[in-house]
Amino acid sequence: MINVYWSKYNMFTENMNYMMDISISPVLSSLHKKIGNPVQDDVNWLGCPAVTNLLKNTFAFTNPMTLDIKLNSNKTIDWLDNNLEDYISVREYSDKNVILDYLVPLSLFSENDINITLSQPFLSNKNLNNAHLIPGQFNISNWFRPLIPSYSIYDNGRFTLDKGDDLFYVKFDTDKKINFIEFYFTDTLKDIVKSSLEIKRYKKNTSLQDLYEKFNSQRINKIAIKEIKKAII
Repeated sequence: MINVYWSKYNMFTENMNYMMDISISPVLSSLHKKIGNPVQDDVNWLGCPAVTNLLKNTFAFTNPMTLDIKLNSNKTIDWLDNNLEDYISVREYSDKNVILDYLVPLSLFSENDINITLSQPFLSNKNLNNAHLIPGQFNISNWFRPLIPSYSIYDNGRFTLDKGDDLFYVKFDTDKKINFIEFYFTDTLKDIVKSSLEIKRYKKNTSLQDLYEKFNSQRINKIAIKEIKKAII
């Protein structure tokens, strides 16, 4: 079993989100509950090894609130429902594309050497129209930064996410059972995350391996896990 420490603390907005309905759930178990039992074995695709091997240790992170916006051609936003301005950041990528950052983060860390992959919730029925989630992969024992759903949007228009939607999947690259332990952010942990994010700004094109080596050579991994264990909820 591998302990994975997680937090939903949001350091990107002054709005406290510890009361928000954020959850992490195993995709395979959730699908069994949603679809129900098969009428016969030969249609049980959720029991197929090809499917179970793919979805093993894959978890869904759920959306805590409804987001309903219209993205205009000049990159401004019209709010069609709740005004969640503090949770949205829009960056221009090209004349045909923008990146929308939805600032509802998930932070993960582990003492075990383990890679995670963030991907679009491909088994969800949600249609993002002309947008897709930007995927990513890194080692959560060698780097400490939040996972933030960021969307590449190709056309102007409406963009919606409903409360309870799967925002993204996180797959852990291990066959061992994942044991989630929630923690709260201390000031030291906030400083570590800020440093992790800032270094990419003044050291551009730095490889992940170089970041890992710097993170560990400065013993930041030891500091992070010490602070996390002090702040377990």
